[in-house]
Amino acid sequence: MTFARVNGAGWTDDTTTVTAAQLNQLDTNVTNAIDGLSGGTYTPAGVIQINGAGSTAAIGGAAPATFGGAAGGVLLSETTGAASNVRLAGRQVQRLLPMGGRCSYTGFANTWETQATTGYWWQVLTGGHVFIDLPLPHNQRLDQVTVKYVGSASYVGPALPAIMPILIVEKVTAMGVVSLAGPGGVADPSATTAAFQAHHDITVPAISATIDRSTYWYRAKIIGDDGAGFVSGSYFVSIYALVTCTGYTEY
Repeated sequence: MTFARVNGAGWTDDTTTVTAAQLNQLDTNVTNAIDGLSGGTYTPAGVIQINGAGSTAAIGGAAPATFGGAAGGVLLSETTGAASNVRLAGRQVQRLLPMGGRCSYTGFANTWETQATTGYWWQVLTGGHVFIDLPLPHNQRLDQVTVKYVGSASYVGPALPAIMPILIVEKVTAMGVVSLAGPGGVADPSATTAAFQAHHDITVPAISATIDRSTYWYRAKIIGDDGAGFVSGSYFVSIYALVTCTGYTEY
């Protein structure tokens, strides 16, 4: 609610008496008001709404405003001019990503296939790779990408693939120019057959790159196991990204 006037009729010099109740109410109102000079911490019980024709709430400067609480939030309704941005102090979040993608092929046969009910990607032929599109948030920081991989149960210990699976994170321009979005390809770290055949992570770490969706789209490239002694049946079940969110922007 807004503050009600302490004396709706107003005061008149040398006529109207100023009461203790009015002064106490003024003191309370000032105490509850937002300090526009020095700032402060506030816990409003309701929504603070600024609207009206031409009204604008500008938040910025070297010391940004902070909003929080269980039901806290900021509504930006500006639809013209420069893009509106809400800055965050920076929080790292991990999100599972869709598994839709494309695979390479040998002749007319796909090297990978998707499992009908789970959507897992299964390796059916030697080598080959799968591209998984990464719908990452613009202008945030990409920290790492991980694939949850399971090696074929047909490998007999202590054998491991001669060439282990590799995960690469790439970015692609509108003209189709491909470059690394991270430090390079990372091979499956499994040291034993048992570890390879269990659910395990292949992670491209320490990417620490600002996501630029105005210039690139992003993808993960999963290169399957290969080499002497190859057997089919390896698969990956999920892919997820670790992102540090420093703000919200329009699409």
